[in-house]
Amino acid sequence: MVRIHVALDCGDLEPQITWGTDPSQVVGVGGRVPELAAPGQEAAYRRALDYMRLTPGMQVAAEIHLGQRSVIEYLLSPIQKVAQEAGRER
Repeated sequence: MVRIHVALDCGDLEPQITWGTDPSQVVGVGGRVPELAAPGQEAAYRRALDYMRLTPGMQVAAEIHLGQRSVIEYLLSPIQKVAQEAGRER
């Protein structure tokens, strides 16, 4: 058995966010939506832009909202939403 030790320095990596509908459509937070699609990906690129309502070159940003919900509140929120909607008059 051969053991190999690999060390990676990730200190220079920027957090990333997907801008499209495919996990490969990713850019660094604060980056911009690419101007060009990868070869052979033009149709998927255009569909993702249309679906996400983005334009090439648009700046991408992310907001992280920290709340005060407990785990049980998080798990029960879908049920509470349905119950509230069911109780409304139409």
